Amino acid sequence: MAPSTASFDRVGYWSPNTASVDWCENNYVVSYYIAEFWNTISSLFIVALGELGLYLCPTKEKRFKVAFRTISVVGIGSTLFHGTLRHKMQLL
Repeated sequence: MAPSTASFDRVGYWSPNTASVDWCENNYVVSYYIAEFWNTISSLFIVALGELGLYLCPTKEKRFKVAFRTISVVGIGSTLFHGTLRHKMQLL
């Protein structure tokens, strides 16, 4: 079931949304400062998993450090995008 257009018209701290994509989550429902709250929270888990993998990795080879850090960077970018719905964060 598609959400009503009224839920997407909520004004928040980062309004107006300038991103070319607006996911199916209603904007600014949980917090005035976070556009898509649950997508932002799940992206923070991606950051945490990347850092946890880096910490728990039994070998300290550079390729594994880069791989886990890359996962964290993707999570940070996703958090910024879903939290703001700004075009610049989407490009990041």
